[in-house]
Amino acid sequence: MFYNMKNDITVEDGIVYYDNRVIIPHSLRKNMLRLLHESHQGIVKTKLRAKNIMYWPGMLNEIEQFVSDCTICEKFRSDNRKDPLLPHEIPTLPFEKIGSDVLTYRNKDYLVTIDYYSKVLTYRNKDYLVTIDYYSKWIEVTELENKNSAELISKLKYLFSMHGIPRILICDNMPFGSFEFKKFADSWNFRIVTSSPRYPRSNGLSEKAVGIAKQMLKKKFEENKDINISLLEYRSTVIPTMGASPSE
Repeated sequence: MFYNMKNDITVEDGIVYYDNRVIIPHSLRKNMLRLLHESHQGIVKTKLRAKNIMYWPGMLNEIEQFVSDCTICEKFRSDNRKDPLLPHEIPTLPFEKIGSDVLTYRNKDYLVTIDYYSKVLTYRNKDYLVTIDYYSKWIEVTELENKNSAELISKLKYLFSMHGIPRILICDNMPFGSFEFKKFADSWNFRIVTSSPRYPRSNGLSEKAVGIAKQMLKKKFEENKDINISLLEYRSTVIPTMGASPSE
C-alpha cells in the first residue's frame, strides 16, 4: 500500500511520517475523524485541516462521508439563500479593521418530570459580543452580562488590550450608536462605521461571524462542550479564499 511512497516515509520516535504528515493507523482513524470534525466545520475546511497534519489512504473520501453523515451539522445547517454582501476595502494589517455585532442565543423551555412531579425550567437568553478581524478572519466570542454601552465598552477594551486598537469598527447602529460609545471611540481614537438601514448587509462579515458563532453555540450546547474548543479549531483551520488560517 505504501510501497510507491517509501522514499517519502520517515520514522521518528516511533511515529511514522509521510511528507511531514503523521500516518494514522487503521485502528485510530475513526477517532481522528471525530477529532477533525469536533468543531463541525464543513467538508472543505475539514479536509484542508487534515491535509496539513495527517495522512492515510482514502482519507479525503472518508472525511467527506463522515461530515456528510453528521446529524448535528444536518440539524443546524445554514440557510445559504442570502442577499449579496456589500464590498469593503481590504485592510493591510491584522485588527486594523474589525466588525462587531451582538448575538442573542435564545434558550428553550424544558419540561422536567421526576416521580410524577413536573416543572418547566426556563433558561435565560444569553448575549454574546461577536467580533471579526477583516484581515485575518479571526473571530472572538465574548459572553455579555447585558447589552448596554458600559458592558460593550468594557469587553471591547479587553479585546483591544490583546489585539490592539483598530482604525475602523464596523457595527450596527444599535446598540453601538449611543453617546457613551461614540465618546469611547473618540477617546480611544478609532472610527465607527455603522451599517445603513437601506443596506443592512453592509456589515455582512460580522453577520457571517455571528452565523459561525451561532452554529458553534448550538452545537456545543447540544453536545455540552466548551465553545473555546470550537474557536481554537476554527482559528487553526485554513480558509480556502485566503490560503491560510486566521492564526497564521
